[in-house]
Amino acid sequence: MLFLIYGTYHYFTAVLSPDIINMVAGNPELAPVLLQTSKSFYIAVGIGGGLGQYFLARYYKSANK
Repeated sequence: MLFLIYGTYHYFTAVLSPDIINMVAGNPELAPVLLQTSKSFYIAVGIGGGLGQYFLARYYKSANK
């Protein structure tokens, strides 16, 4: 559950650091692509971590029988 909360929180609050903005200053259309890439990463972490915890819990529940 915490992975889902973490991923969702960072998806909605993701911003590019000033260092990255300075690096792409010559190519300003790259900034939205980098922001979307970081948001996609956080969604993947949230969903992947949540699914991992879910399947681990199912494994332990079935092993306990």
